[in-house]
Amino acid sequence: MMKRTITFSLVILLHLAASAQIRVNHTGDELPPKAKDKIGVMVSYMNSFYSRFLLQEEFEVELLTFKDKKEGYRYMRGLYPDDLKYHENPSDKTIGGGIAGVYLPKYKRAVILGMEKGADAALYIIYHELSHHFTRMVFQKRNPPVWLNEGLAEYFEHLKVKGTKISGTEFPEFQKGKIRTLAMLGELDLLNFLNLSQSEFYRINTQDGQYYYGLSYAVVAVLMDTLGKEKMVQLIKEIAARDTSSKISDLVADIYPQGIPGLENNLLKFVQR
Repeated sequence: MMKRTITFSLVILLHLAASAQIRVNHTGDELPPKAKDKIGVMVSYMNSFYSRFLLQEEFEVELLTFKDKKEGYRYMRGLYPDDLKYHENPSDKTIGGGIAGVYLPKYKRAVILGMEKGADAALYIIYHELSHHFTRMVFQKRNPPVWLNEGLAEYFEHLKVKGTKISGTEFPEFQKGKIRTLAMLGELDLLNFLNLSQSEFYRINTQDGQYYYGLSYAVVAVLMDTLGKEKMVQLIKEIAARDTSSKISDLVADIYPQGIPGLENNLLKFVQR
């Protein structure tokens, strides 16, 4: 497969009137010019939030796109031959576990594993994976809490670019319904959710139809909406600098009005809209 390298070079105004050069180096299957323009707008918008963390003035991220999912999974098997997520299932001949994209911190690379539905549909996956790069830069060598990492990625994925404008999209009703149902059954345990390890999060998420991705998005959206971006940045900074013995739920409770019960109450209002 022929690879073409395309570089988006964006000069963006940072929070403290400094300029940052963000370079998105694209390899793989071609993206149409409109898609590249939208990626540029979204990266600029992401930077307007993440620049509050005073990230380095220049940084690069790779974007690797595959049109054919089989090619994408073949590439991932080359990197991680023992990871069964990227292998063919012999019982039904399907490829992998339905993973559309992945961010590889070691390589600073966002990989889009298939664009069979077209570039427009793939854009949301691209936004999601590029957000992981920004979040990883904030946390540097530490792993961000998985709900925060995925929640921020889902938050940016749910945004829509039209021209140079950014607007929100509706939170899917089936995901709202899942959260409402768990709340009615008394099984919405935010205290435990905020403290989940990465392995626990992904294990439960896989078993429960990707529910934790939706809950992560809802929690981050509510935090953004009710705390405001400056307080949200303060919370993320405190989480990034925390002592490993401290609970993330305690940090959230300290900064959020009425603590975790207040967050849960506003979360239920959010899914009832």
